[in-house]
Amino acid sequence: MEGFLPPSRNVKTPKAASPRGACDCHFHVFPAEGRDNLAPDRGFTPAVAPLDDWLACAGTLGLERGVLVQPSPYGTDNRVLLEAVARAPDRLRAVVALPPQTSVEQLHALNRAGARGVRVNHYLHQGRLRYAGGTTMESVRPLLPALLEIGWHVELWIDVASDLPNVMAQLRDWPPVPLVFDHMGCPRSAEDVDSQGFQQMLALVASGQAWVKLSGADRIYPNPSEYSSARPVFDALLATRTDRLVWGTNWPHPHLQAHMPDDGDLLDLFNNWVPDAGARQAILAANPARLYDFAAPD
Repeated sequence: MEGFLPPSRNVKTPKAASPRGACDCHFHVFPAEGRDNLAPDRGFTPAVAPLDDWLACAGTLGLERGVLVQPSPYGTDNRVLLEAVARAPDRLRAVVALPPQTSVEQLHALNRAGARGVRVNHYLHQGRLRYAGGTTMESVRPLLPALLEIGWHVELWIDVASDLPNVMAQLRDWPPVPLVFDHMGCPRSAEDVDSQGFQQMLALVASGQAWVKLSGADRIYPNPSEYSSARPVFDALLATRTDRLVWGTNWPHPHLQAHMPDDGDLLDLFNNWVPDAGARQAILAANPARLYDFAAPD
């Protein structure tokens, strides 16, 4: 499937300055020279979105750091991701996808290349993966002891309201590897805050086992005039533990065909909903430094 929008090249400057060490904890790159790395069984073909365009966006937003997350169209081929990190190893980290036979030695090599976690694709539609590609709940299980040893986390791409209750028994049986939930747990509406799965995610955050990315308000309500409807999701997470929250753009917002959000608007939204300067500094800078092993921000 093709025909998706490219990222905006005219991002608004946010109304408030970002703190030193501010980090975009969730973005992807799809360079033109990496098209041959796209998996044959991918669920969609993204628009071209090179690292230079994200660097320009980050400069406008006042973001000094970023975390590249392996997108499903590349499957478990992390070469494009790692080549991007290698261009700016002090300011970039990676969350990769891994085949089940990955060895501890390979994990250490990936760690030296800037990887700090593995993304697990459990984003379902009618009981099947909505987008093919990546690491699954089943394939990551043999790797968990090695992930714990090396100090990585597991990033879960999952609709928590629909599907977290079905995998909680598996998660309780896992070694104590930290969990990071994509896109606020991928709620489909603010009403999902009251679901069993969302409340289970909050309990994991409260216990210190899990982190959550405050990204994706535009995924819940794509119309900018309705972004404010996502505030109950933000508020529920902020009321749980601000020291387990990070923020991200989801640049270049792949798989969109109708409206491309402005990342300046999304950062303004975050700043408006997190009025306390100390909490903003923690979520944008201090927490990412701990989670992704950056130097502590000034």
